[in-house]
Amino acid sequence: MLWPIVASVALVFSAYAQRQKKLRMVRIAHIAFYLALILWLWIEAGLSAFRGGEAGLLGWFILGLTFLLLEQVLLWRGEIFSKLTLVFVPLAALCFSLGFDVLRPDAYSYVPAAILGLFVLIVAGRAYLRLASGLKKKNGSSARLFLAAHIFFVALMLYSALFKMMDRGWGLPWSFLAGAGALLFASAQLWMGWEKLLKQKRAPAWLRDGAANMGVLLMVVAAFFVYRQFL
Repeated sequence: MLWPIVASVALVFSAYAQRQKKLRMVRIAHIAFYLALILWLWIEAGLSAFRGGEAGLLGWFILGLTFLLLEQVLLWRGEIFSKLTLVFVPLAALCFSLGFDVLRPDAYSYVPAAILGLFVLIVAGRAYLRLASGLKKKNGSSARLFLAAHIFFVALMLYSALFKMMDRGWGLPWSFLAGAGALLFASAQLWMGWEKLLKQKRAPAWLRDGAANMGVLLMVVAAFFVYRQFL
């Protein structure tokens, strides 16, 4: 359990460094955070994380964490990669969704899953309409399409994590942990969109990034303790 502790320390240190305006240290802390979680899953699961079955779902979390790690590495290298990094968060969200086994819902949960999906879709639609109003005409349809895709993948991750509360294979502590993590991550993305597109700061940077990383930590911890019985 060394690596989750390392990740937690890196999470706290990143918030402190961000409040002190030490951006270089923030990047290093974020890289250490994601790297610690990747190493933890890899050491515990090994190749089993990529061989299918329930244990194989951990591989999607490793891949999602790798995308977030790449985002931080490229941001550290400078603004030249800033546009490229925009794709990593939605890709990570998609990976986390697949890690929560979103493509294989249980037959007993079709009706509540449909109701939950409808509510998440309504919230995602409202978020898109609000954030899209901040796009300028010169951004064109491609920017709107990317925003829609970004919101869709984050909403899919949120739905898949909240769905675990209906999954009989998930104990309540782990399902609540996964749902709380997804809500934190989605909230951080919404705050970022509000700031970037609507020019309104809803939360300080240290709190926004801290919420996103805490959300990732909670989701990964929940998934690991559920899937480790299949290793």
